[in-house]
Amino acid sequence: MKAVIFGSTGNVAKPLSIKLAKDGVETVALTCSADKSQEIKGFGAIPAIGDIDDGEFLLNTFEGANCIFVNSPLPYTQPNIVELINKQMELITETILQSKVPNVVYLSAVGAHKPGIGGLEFPLL
Repeated sequence: MKAVIFGSTGNVAKPLSIKLAKDGVETVALTCSADKSQEIKGFGAIPAIGDIDDGEFLLNTFEGANCIFVNSPLPYTQPNIVELINKQMELITETILQSKVPNVVYLSAVGAHKPGIGGLEFPLL
């Protein structure tokens, strides 16, 4: 089984990334930063370094996946944040449909700024 996860080093998706990798799922973690590769590899996932605004990168990363966990970024410092997120999510949605990945989960970023507040928390044993 292969899972692709957006935001895999953040407070929302990191616990899920760790759990999936620990349970033997091929876990591909999307990141725009090569600096995060070591952290991602450290919890057993495979880093996919690229830009979520690049449909070809997304399509290549989604290939062979059974599930995609989408977590839209919250670029608070950007002007027109709603417009930016809508544009990104439109591209992500189109790419998921094109890839024909059968299972998609949207992870909420509510509470992402504080560990333990978001909806997903797993014991990291």
